Amino acid sequence: MFTGIITCTARIGGWQERDGGSRLALDWPGMQHGAGVVGEWSELAAGESIAVNGVCLTLAGTGDGGLQFDVIPETLRASALGDLAAGAVVNLERSLRLGDRLGGHMVFGHVEGIGRLRRRSDEPGQSVLEIELERGDDIRVLPKGAVTVDGVSLTVVSAAPRVFTVALIPYTLVATNLGARRAGDRVNLEMDPIGKWVSHLLESDRAARDAEARNR
Repeated sequence: MFTGIITCTARIGGWQERDGGSRLALDWPGMQHGAGVVGEWSELAAGESIAVNGVCLTLAGTGDGGLQFDVIPETLRASALGDLAAGAVVNLERSLRLGDRLGGHMVFGHVEGIGRLRRRSDEPGQSVLEIELERGDDIRVLPKGAVTVDGVSLTVVSAAPRVFTVALIPYTLVATNLGARRAGDRVNLEMDPIGKWVSHLLESDRAARDAEARNR
């Protein structure tokens, strides 16, 4: 489990085809923001979970001066990771430990849809991103609700069918890769799990009531 609070970013070193999947190599995290990040990222162990642009991946190793992940075809299909070439910057977050602060919201790293940045408006003190759902019919985004965009926990400003906006503060623009995102870029989306389950329960209850009415 994660929180959507990005503590570090890294650049993609490259992709390598391996046994039907791909091996993703990241340069050692080098764009740190906040005290203590260097030490935290120097104590990685193979087998642990790390969110890479919001996608929960298993660390395969730390050889060749970087981080190595095996990415299966389903992950490439369900996320926008495959869009990124060598040199692209990705957001990183290590999994929660018991006792950690939950600074953002509960995030599982299970990408539920892909969005495309339709418009970006840079204003004094903030940037507003307008994102259109490209894939993920089950995603329900609510105004002032939580959403994860490329692994970043954000508050929804406004929402319409298949389109929503988020506002980024200056720190987020510097500490994550969202500051470099431009119109046309695809991003990974994960909705607030609490809202997801409430929506699922309501839809299941509505379906049950409709079925009961048809059988009367």
